[in-house]
Amino acid sequence: TLKAFLTEYFFKDLHGVFPLSDMVLLLFTEKCQNTKEQCQKAMRRWEEEFSEPLAVVIHSEHSTGLSLNQKYLQT
Repeated sequence: TLKAFLTEYFFKDLHGVFPLSDMVLLLFTEKCQNTKEQCQKAMRRWEEEFSEPLAVVIHSEHSTGLSLNQKYLQT
């Protein structure tokens, strides 16, 4: 499953993996500098192994004034 894949995948500065009803939330520490690159790499590996598409939404406190839900809806 996606949760198992993300739990086993090595992410630097990952604080936790949280399964929600229709997505899995990854929470990184504030000091993480390459969140986007790590997520893109994991997404490519997921698609290679499972032949299923995966979308990534990155929300940081430095992002625009959009809420996490609004960013999710934009994807």
